[in-house]
Amino acid sequence: MRLSEAILLGSTVVKPKKGALHFSGENSGCALGMAVIANGGTFRRIDSPLPASERRTLNVEEIWGTWLLRHVERPCDCRLPRVLNRLRRKKSAADVRFPLFHLPREMRIKDVVAHLFDYHVMQKEGLDSRSSHKLASTSGAR
Repeated sequence: MRLSEAILLGSTVVKPKKGALHFSGENSGCALGMAVIANGGTFRRIDSPLPASERRTLNVEEIWGTWLLRHVERPCDCRLPRVLNRLRRKKSAADVRFPLFHLPREMRIKDVVAHLFDYHVMQKEGLDSRSSHKLASTSGAR
């Protein structure tokens, strides 16, 4: 099964919610989390500290392949508000003057997928955890 097909299939059973692969107790998650569920994967809590670069997309390459680790240019030129960047510890005075930051132009494919879901599908479409039907209609296989 292709990743795009798994995302579409997973969207029929997992409610779309940005920010993490899976939200326990809610049966919700991002596009990559939907794909994991569609492929028969499960989630478990990890108590050890994780590197910041892995918190959002941990181990999806073990299911779909190492091609997800390849760096590619993002298909968007967007900038995100600093307050949405979970990797920052606290707001600084610069955040008030410069409320946006620039994402790296090249990112791992798995991070690009997570970014596109979180900031282009969920925000642009106005999706929330109650409207998984819209996600299925926008997640065509490519």
